[in-house]
Amino acid sequence: MIDGLRLSCSLWAVAHDDPLAHAKRLAKAGVKLWHWDHTDGVFAATGGFSARDATAITQSVGGQAEAHLMMMSAKAEVDAWCDFCERVVIPIETTDCQTVLRHIERRGVQPAVAVSPDTPLIGVSLSQELPVLVMSVVPGQAGSPLLPSTYQRLAAWPAARTGYLGVDGGITLAAIPGLRQAGATWLVVGSSLTGAPDAAQWLQAV
Repeated sequence: MIDGLRLSCSLWAVAHDDPLAHAKRLAKAGVKLWHWDHTDGVFAATGGFSARDATAITQSVGGQAEAHLMMMSAKAEVDAWCDFCERVVIPIETTDCQTVLRHIERRGVQPAVAVSPDTPLIGVSLSQELPVLVMSVVPGQAGSPLLPSTYQRLAAWPAARTGYLGVDGGITLAAIPGLRQAGATWLVVGSSLTGAPDAAQWLQAV
């Protein structure tokens, strides 16, 4: 947490480049919350981490964890993530979304939903306490630039919302002030932070 902002670090960009070493470096720089992506290769391009690997890295470096399961259905795998994560995010577009959200909650973990860029916000009705992660890139396309429409999509959410309003994808230091002004209270940052020459300085700049 930085000045009321929930900042989580995704290691997707370094998943094939000794992620444990990167996690240790980033933890030393001040990262305290890990965002673990997992895909099924159908809803989103294959990538991210298994629950087993994410658990091992989290236990090794310390800190808290949240999971983002980019899957057509997370029902079969969600328990493995609930075992060590404080929050589990699933796509709002899945057919069993409400069922899985209730299961996550019964496990004593905070449920959250992610909304893809091409999902119209008209008609989306959610509890105002439920954390929402607005995808600012197409799910699974890590490294893509932040979609300009993200700012308008953030501003479209009701001001009465009390749950976290997040953004995931293409976030840079330069984009953060505008995202916060548009209402974001939760940012998932990947390559901008993991690839920064000085991660501690990057965090300090936030």
